[in-house]
Amino acid sequence: MGSITTPVLLSQLIPGLEISQILLWLAILAPVALLLIIAVTSVFAFDVAKKIVSTINEIFQQIKNVLTPPKDKWDSWQVLIWISVFSWVTSMLPQNRIIHSFIATVGWLFLIPGVHWFMHEENLQAAPDLKINVKKSLTINNFYFAPWITGALVCIFLFGSLTGGPISVALVCWPPLSTIIAILPKFIKLGPKYAIPEKPEDRQQIILLILSNLLLSCWIGLYFSTQDWLEQYPSILSSDLSRSAVVVDLNPRDKPPPRGVTLLDRMGEVIKEQLQRRSWSQVERWLFELDQRMPEIRQEVFNQLPELEENRLWELEARPVPGMEYALQLFAVWLGPTPDGAGYYLTKTCVISKTPGKQVSPNETAPPSATAGLAQVECGNVNGPFPGRPDYSRIQIDPDMVPKPEPDSTPAPEAESQTPPPTEPESNRGNKRW
Repeated sequence: MGSITTPVLLSQLIPGLEISQILLWLAILAPVALLLIIAVTSVFAFDVAKKIVSTINEIFQQIKNVLTPPKDKWDSWQVLIWISVFSWVTSMLPQNRIIHSFIATVGWLFLIPGVHWFMHEENLQAAPDLKINVKKSLTINNFYFAPWITGALVCIFLFGSLTGGPISVALVCWPPLSTIIAILPKFIKLGPKYAIPEKPEDRQQIILLILSNLLLSCWIGLYFSTQDWLEQYPSILSSDLSRSAVVVDLNPRDKPPPRGVTLLDRMGEVIKEQLQRRSWSQVERWLFELDQRMPEIRQEVFNQLPELEENRLWELEARPVPGMEYALQLFAVWLGPTPDGAGYYLTKTCVISKTPGKQVSPNETAPPSATAGLAQVECGNVNGPFPGRPDYSRIQIDPDMVPKPEPDSTPAPEAESQTPPPTEPESNRGNKRW
């Protein structure tokens, strides 16, 4: 609508100018305006790109100036770092693992003192008009962090590149090694010769530094030890940790269930596999030999789960329920540590019922299990945890916790008969009610 109104207004303001001529001029000028906008944008974008390239070039030039060794001076930290870079590049060439490790180790031996030397620079010429005090930049509140950076490199070299040890060992050793690097210059004087610091404040600072870093190392070690305990004893997470002096439960409402829940579920599955669809006489014999079968059941349950140190702290038991001849009460008793020291246990009830026997014709022979019915095992949910140890002589269960046996879904085969069924007269078929 606007594109039609504008030419009409122009034709009214400028006499003799037709609408078709106005549309023609607009069609000619539109690409020119578009090209002009693109040109201006390109110039602006080129100017921005030029500034970015210039900034990057300046940064690389400063890095080049910093890493270039001084003329006629080979005893510098730049030389040590370039030797370490050359050693690492060279270590990629040999196929022999021993030669590769040796050259890479040489690279580390040059890199660590080179970086430590660099962090002590107080007048680093990064550009003609730019000088950097690296030592001052690494000092916060009169605390110099360079020894801890050097200690981190030493730990990576010793426990990572050289021995391939776990990262936990490197982190535990990092504070003590860094402390040794920090206090070692205080015991060396010109000569060089060994000397004990004379000022009392220096000796006090050394003692505080050693003790604080040993404490930090202990806390780091406690963290990794706690993680190892939780991996081997996952049921500790389900306990109440609110009174712990070293462990803080960030989400106390979202606690994992005790591992005894998984043990009882697997135990119910094992019993179900051994009794399901068995004849009733076999079930009675199995229940009679329950005490002799329990070691085998325990072993089968633990074989289905990951092998953890916690397994030896769980006691699995099964007892018949008084007043219910064919019901078992399963117990998982935790013998490990708890906040109150009393332990706890969980229970699960399994009911063994008999399915109806099959209907067999008089002329057909069938095994006894077909006429007597087969066993059906149904297990309820896990209950607990309950504090203390269970009293096996006084087993009581809630009737609502007893699982109801499900009806057998297998249809019983119809008995065959040689006599055909009677045929209903056609006159009565219409009167049949459904």
